[in-house]
Amino acid sequence: MKRYLDPLLSVLRNLLLLMVIYTLCRLVFFAENRSLFPEVDGALLGRLLRGGWRFDISALMYTNALYILLALLPLKIRASKGWQTLVKTLFVVPNFLIPTVGRPSPSSGSSAETTLAGFSCMRWSPIGTWSCWA
Repeated sequence: MKRYLDPLLSVLRNLLLLMVIYTLCRLVFFAENRSLFPEVDGALLGRLLRGGWRFDISALMYTNALYILLALLPLKIRASKGWQTLVKTLFVVPNFLIPTVGRPSPSSGSSAETTLAGFSCMRWSPIGTWSCWA
C-alpha cells in the first residue's frame, strides 16, 4: 500500500518545502523592513502570516498545477527515468523562475515596476510574486 502513496507524499513534501521557504522569505523581509511596520506586534504578525499562507497555497497550486497532475497520474510510465526527469523539471523550473524572473535591475532605479514578456508587472511580495497586466 505504501508504494501507491509515494507520489502523493512526494508532492506534499515538495509543496510543504516551498511553503517553508516562502514563510522564511516573508519573515526575512519583515525583519529587514521592521522600521516600516512599527504598529505590527506578535499577534498581528501571526495574522499576517496566516493570510500569507492562504495566498501562498493558492499561488503554489497555480504555479505547480501541471507538476501535481503529472506526478499523481496513475500511469506505468511514471517509473521511467525520462518521466521522472520531466516531472522534476516541471517542479524546479517554475519554482525558480516565478520568484526571480523580471525583477528590476539595479540600474532601473528604485521602481519595482518592470516589463516582462509584454506585460507590465509590479512586484508586491517579498518572495517575488508578481501582479501582471497587459
